[in-house]
Amino acid sequence: PDLKADMNLAGLPLSRNFPGVLPSIIARTGWDIGATSSDVMVEMKGGDTHFGNHQHMDAGAFQIFYRGELATDLGMYGFYGTLYDMGYNKRSIAHNVMLAYDPTEVFRQKRFANDGGQRFIQEHPRNVREINKPVFRYGKTLATDVHPNTQRPFFSYIWSDLTQAYSDKVEGYTRGMCFVNLADQDCPAALIVVDRMTTRHGIQKSWTVNSLTKPEETARGVNIYSKRDFMRGKLSVNMFLPREIKKEIAGGGKATSFFGQTLTPPLPTATQAQGYRTMISDANEQDTALFAAVMLIGAENGKKPQVTCKQNWNNIVFTINNRIVVMPSISKPQDTGFRFTVPAGKDKTYYCLLTGLQTGLWNICSLNSKKINVEATVTPEEGSVFLQLEPGEYQ
Repeated sequence: PDLKADMNLAGLPLSRNFPGVLPSIIARTGWDIGATSSDVMVEMKGGDTHFGNHQHMDAGAFQIFYRGELATDLGMYGFYGTLYDMGYNKRSIAHNVMLAYDPTEVFRQKRFANDGGQRFIQEHPRNVREINKPVFRYGKTLATDVHPNTQRPFFSYIWSDLTQAYSDKVEGYTRGMCFVNLADQDCPAALIVVDRMTTRHGIQKSWTVNSLTKPEETARGVNIYSKRDFMRGKLSVNMFLPREIKKEIAGGGKATSFFGQTLTPPLPTATQAQGYRTMISDANEQDTALFAAVMLIGAENGKKPQVTCKQNWNNIVFTINNRIVVMPSISKPQDTGFRFTVPAGKDKTYYCLLTGLQTGLWNICSLNSKKINVEATVTPEEGSVFLQLEPGEYQ
């Protein structure tokens, strides 16, 4: 009875890391929840345990809200267990995840349409050989952290191995996601997503993002606008990798049609039923495909920051304003040295996050001064180092 309610939301953390059976991060730029809010909110899911029949096949999914829904789920809950509920609403294709389409794949549950998505994990062993198979495990968190602190973070990062979320059509799959708080009025945040997927030969791999409004095509992606008439938000999706891509946009009542199948939503005129799905695929259809996307989240007519993306031997270096993020392009923590550049510009200090690092002691040194600048201990849980650096070459 003596506990007094604190109505001031300003003291709440901007990022929350949820470990355990349902690993995920909720990150935001502020706590203004009014109709005219200009705060960004992002959800990033990992993968661990499938625990119930209301859980969707959406390991590794993300959602983005800024002045309305930008990247969202398109499924709607009408009735439990219908063809639409089991074949679309709960399926991967209604969420923002990677798809790997094998036309010969058959799911045990006949009501589950073949959308190229994740397997129906809630299955009991059929025979003795399957008893020890981890049928309820659909992934593993490789590393996750919030830097420099949860109250006012610059970076919120999660890296997951989601191979088990798919059938044996997928031989290896990792997804790394990093939410970047840019503290910029025109473009307050960005979400970086890096996927590395290896499949059997000939399987189409597609990066998907779903929206309520029709995307505007660009050379290397799409622009998505929120569905409202005032203070519209804009999501600029920039796909840096693969080098050659092909895009497919379906919507306006056709988002529930995929790979020759059509499912009818319970409310065909509802907002979600009229939404759009954008699929970006590797045009070369390599067995191992690397996807690297930067999604800028900002005002409809706001000025976009400069973004660069450089692929190295085992990582990718992203630069957005005075934020630098190094993310792994391999499927395991890197244990060899590498170099990266902090560009010369108007900013004297850059905030840098180096991720996907092997556990142990790392030295970060300036090649200009030939001396060790930082000694950092990387833990297995974080797998990353946060630094403030001046422009120059570093190793």
